[in-house]
Amino acid sequence: MGARPRRGLYRWNTSTSGWDGPTTPPWPHEPGPHHDEAAIVAAAMAAGEATARAFGDASADPRNPAGTSSTNRVDSWWNREFPPFSRRRLVFGLSTLPLIAALQELLFGAIG
Repeated sequence: MGARPRRGLYRWNTSTSGWDGPTTPPWPHEPGPHHDEAAIVAAAMAAGEATARAFGDASADPRNPAGTSSTNRVDSWWNREFPPFSRRRLVFGLSTLPLIAALQELLFGAIG
């Protein structure tokens, strides 16, 4: 926008060392809302749900109205063994970080 000083929204002001332009809506050249915006959004949401169901996404399943996504076996095990925001997950993460960093340094040292 700054590349087109005459037609852009903002122009660089050298005296204030900042951008000059509108700071509150409506912005210039902004189209108004479409007269049938709700119908367009509803059609897009329906098409998105149909596409997600076609790809096998369980979160778009109509029998699952809450929108919770199903997890695979590994994710289920991880959340069961290390619950979110638990002390076990924190200790696991903090203990594996130095190990992974050491393995990375060992690999970089071996490569040269």
